[in-house]
Amino acid sequence: MVRFVFIRVLPYVLVIVAIFSVLPYFLFPVGNTFFLWGIELLVIYLLLMATRVFYSSENRRYMIFVKLFLLWNIFELIRGAFVAEIYWDWKALITNVFAYLIPLIAYSASNIRFTQLLLSKYVKIGLPIFVLLFLFIRPGAYGFYLIPISFLLIFLPSLPLRYIVLLIVFTLIVLVSDLGARSNVIKFSIPFLFLVGYYSKGLVSTKVYSLLRISFLLIPILFFILSVAGIFNPFKFDTYIEGDYTKTSEDEGGQTVEEDLLSDTRTFLYQEVLSSAMKHDYYILGRSPARGNDSNTFGEQAQEYTGRQERFSNEASILNIFTWNGVIGVILFFLVFWHSSYLSISKSNNIFSKWIGLLIAFNWMYCWVENGNFFNLNYMMIWLMVGLGLSKEFREMTNREVKIWVIGIFNSFYQGKNSHLIFK
Repeated sequence: MVRFVFIRVLPYVLVIVAIFSVLPYFLFPVGNTFFLWGIELLVIYLLLMATRVFYSSENRRYMIFVKLFLLWNIFELIRGAFVAEIYWDWKALITNVFAYLIPLIAYSASNIRFTQLLLSKYVKIGLPIFVLLFLFIRPGAYGFYLIPISFLLIFLPSLPLRYIVLLIVFTLIVLVSDLGARSNVIKFSIPFLFLVGYYSKGLVSTKVYSLLRISFLLIPILFFILSVAGIFNPFKFDTYIEGDYTKTSEDEGGQTVEEDLLSDTRTFLYQEVLSSAMKHDYYILGRSPARGNDSNTFGEQAQEYTGRQERFSNEASILNIFTWNGVIGVILFFLVFWHSSYLSISKSNNIFSKWIGLLIAFNWMYCWVENGNFFNLNYMMIWLMVGLGLSKEFREMTNREVKIWVIGIFNSFYQGKNSHLIFK
């Protein structure tokens, strides 16, 4: 009976995580640590069950790097139990357990019917819930809840007008609500650039998509090398962009602050993370998810609680993976994105799979800027795309079959046996 109930809850995973992702941004306090851990534990259990129920063995050979990355995560979690010394170490370790297991969704997401069901429940249940919640959360958090919309935007050419309008309206809500939330603006704008490829299909070949993919994958590594060498720093926007780009917004505490949209908020993080790794000699294996990096910027504030000048996490995902999992973890993380984006673009029969491959590669690049690998909907959607890119069934579909699949997300009548009626 209990198993039956949980299976019925499985399709609502994205809705649950969407609500969870904006809890810290409510205008009033919601829940406590144990309440949040309870939700995270429930979601991880659901993902484990989804893997057992929906994962197809035909995708097993494509999942090799996801499996290796997960195994390395588990190794680091076990290692963290031996590294942890104080209460705050254990709290960080337990919190990271749930985020470390989010990649499990890649297994069940490779089942196109389950992914269709996940997205369908999000559209039909999650979006109406957002309409009820958006008055109670800070505008900068709208994009955290609506991040699946940015993914669905790549399917606009396949949708009837009413669904196109729906997606555009929610996109405008994100873009207009807070221009200071730069990541939201970028993530919701990128898919529109990919749509150019749809209306110029005769001009954009698979080779062009492959070149873009390689560029997304290698550019952050090149920029990192150039920055370390002191030749070029891509985060120094104010050195090559002129003008005043300041704006006022609300911080997490609800206070009005003035923000410079061109300000460099990442260089010092890289400097602190790298110097900490070299000082304590953990750059190969990492420091485990029980610890963070030494920080002069945030150290004094942290020392009041932990007794150490140490920051447990950073905004850029790649910095956390390096700090917790070391160079080995970074390499495995890279191989996941390399492999999934390659299959999506070079081994697919439809244009939409190629766009998903580009989004996967783009998210690797953006991990060097943000994409924090925490327990939230953004990180879950990244791994959902990875799983879809590795799905043999999705890659073998034609453009027409993908259109049927996407319309089924918005209208359940066209799911399964009735899908052929779409073109009647």
